[in-house]
Amino acid sequence: MLQLSYDDLDEEVKLTLRLCVVYGVSEPSLENLVRYGVGLGLYAEYSSIEEARNRLSSIIRTLQASSLLLENGDGDGFKIHDLVREFVASVASKEQPILVLKDKEKFVTELSEDKLKNCRAICFPYIDMMELPEDLDCPELQMFLLFTNNESLNVPDSLFKSMRKLRVLSLTGIHLARSPSSFQSLVILHTLCLHRCTLDDVAILGKLKELRILSFMSSEIRRLPKEIGQLVELRLLELSYCIFLEIIEPGVLGSLIKLEELYMEYSFQQWNAVEQTAPTNACLIELNRMEKLRILRMRFNDPNVLPEDLNLEKLTKYEIQIGHWPWLPKYKGSRTLVLTLHKNSDVLRKGCIQSILGKTDNLFLQWLNEIEQSICVLSRNGFPKLKHLQVEDSPSAHYILQSTSHTNFNTLESLILKNLINLEKICYGHISSKSFSALKVVRVVGCHKMEVLFPLSVVRELPQLEEVEVVHCRTVQGI
Repeated sequence: MLQLSYDDLDEEVKLTLRLCVVYGVSEPSLENLVRYGVGLGLYAEYSSIEEARNRLSSIIRTLQASSLLLENGDGDGFKIHDLVREFVASVASKEQPILVLKDKEKFVTELSEDKLKNCRAICFPYIDMMELPEDLDCPELQMFLLFTNNESLNVPDSLFKSMRKLRVLSLTGIHLARSPSSFQSLVILHTLCLHRCTLDDVAILGKLKELRILSFMSSEIRRLPKEIGQLVELRLLELSYCIFLEIIEPGVLGSLIKLEELYMEYSFQQWNAVEQTAPTNACLIELNRMEKLRILRMRFNDPNVLPEDLNLEKLTKYEIQIGHWPWLPKYKGSRTLVLTLHKNSDVLRKGCIQSILGKTDNLFLQWLNEIEQSICVLSRNGFPKLKHLQVEDSPSAHYILQSTSHTNFNTLESLILKNLINLEKICYGHISSKSFSALKVVRVVGCHKMEVLFPLSVVRELPQLEEVEVVHCRTVQGI
């Protein structure tokens, strides 16, 4: 049965399934597979990483329909059965030898030279490895993955010297006092992932001119040097959870003019303001030079570093958090905006924020002290795409929607209101009865001036409503 199911697949799908096997874990990460697949050139016909990601998602569904991959109940998540893994590895090794070491197998230092010389892909998935050889003679190798929790594992300077065909390199949990000089041999490397690594100096990476994807996720890195700006072919840069990153040299980000995706969640905070005459660090306005930038995930605490003319309108997906939100919002969407504002903050009035409010689907607002009485007037273009709205700790908010506004919330699925001490009504005045027709969830907490959630005309037009929760609202008498 496995052979029949496998034989029915087209070549692109087979190659993706093999990639799942090389990955060496039972529940592969979709995002890592995208980055590895792009590095290997599996999806070269697609013009962007996002298109490749969408194609990979489609392939995963095809493999699940064939029972070659299993669902794991986590959205895009999936897993691979051990029997399928062993079968695919056996078939693939006849054409393009791959090597996935397991705990009970030999250490890499004991492997035969012939096996290494013909190998196309190697994965060491968290095996108990104490040392690596000085040199691995793998002239045909295209993909090298090493996952370890042994920070004392030494990466020899010449380890990658013979791997001139390497296109994907992923190291996890390694301490690199300095990047190995043999990195310079990786002249066609397309994807480099250094995750949970301790990195003292990454300047040598500027020599990897063909890099398309560079990820430092969760690594201890303190400086992004000017040499990284030489990676002009870069399409994706991942700096999320690099909590020690203090310096991004001015001009580095602005030099990455082909960048499509930038991820900086829980990371760099030392942004320079635009008006700073002698910048010592990166400035957000550098993102304007990235004309192809379409996906941005970023969190920063100081709203004053946000330029008025930052071009956010070009983004198709974003998760932008300005200010400190004490917990991660529950709802995830493709366009999320989280704003924690302070007295006299003008962030909501800035043109760059106004340009995306109208297409935001998840909006989280806290401490709106200087707004007008109604939330609906915050966006000049209304909220035609909004699915989830959460407003907290904002004493100036008296209403969510009022009759004088030209907007409505007919795409809104969840509405969460917390500690709005002056909120009197969700709706004020004569509004369309269908203004909240998609609403499924309403939660109201600590809104002591509110008596009724919705007028009767609106209540009659809430066919999707599933959950209403009212807590610590002393004067509420009914829905």
